[in-house]
Amino acid sequence: MKVYPIEETEYKHHQEERHVSNFNEYEVSFWNEDVIKNHINLLQGPILDVGCRNGKLLDTFKEMGIEAKGIEITDIADFGISQGRDIYKGDIQKKTPWPDKYFKTIIASHVVEHFLYPEDAIKEMARILSGYLIIHVPLVSTKETLHNYSEYVSFESIEDVCNLLIRHGFIIEEVGEKNDLNQKIIAKI
Repeated sequence: MKVYPIEETEYKHHQEERHVSNFNEYEVSFWNEDVIKNHINLLQGPILDVGCRNGKLLDTFKEMGIEAKGIEITDIADFGISQGRDIYKGDIQKKTPWPDKYFKTIIASHVVEHFLYPEDAIKEMARILSGYLIIHVPLVSTKETLHNYSEYVSFESIEDVCNLLIRHGFIIEEVGEKNDLNQKIIAKI
């Protein structure tokens, strides 16, 4: 894993630019549909959706009768908050307001490759979780290289992500099959 020097304000600005088209509603992603369809047994509340954008996935959990919250660093959270979704506008890479072991499930779909401080983010998730972490990461080459599109954090392989989790007390339970856009990791703490 390599980390490129970047200011936190530049990081937040870049994240805002990436999601400028998502200030309104959008459909739940197919990788989150996969979690709902294939891992319903892991979805115990409260659930935290890390990088929830405007929190549409939280509606799905609410319809299922599962308590869910989101965390989003960018102003995109404002739309979801205005819709009554339980979103904390903040940074998972810093201490969050939740107590230790609060969440039973954390979902982090296509966000770990965008963290400026991945060690801090995983450390905080380990602190607030007592259960399962479900991560999806993009695979953008046949060499299993995970690249941050703004080129400030890069994981060399899916094993790098797994090793980061293990360093923070997670037990890897499953590394899903690769497809063209995505690979899933299920870990427990």
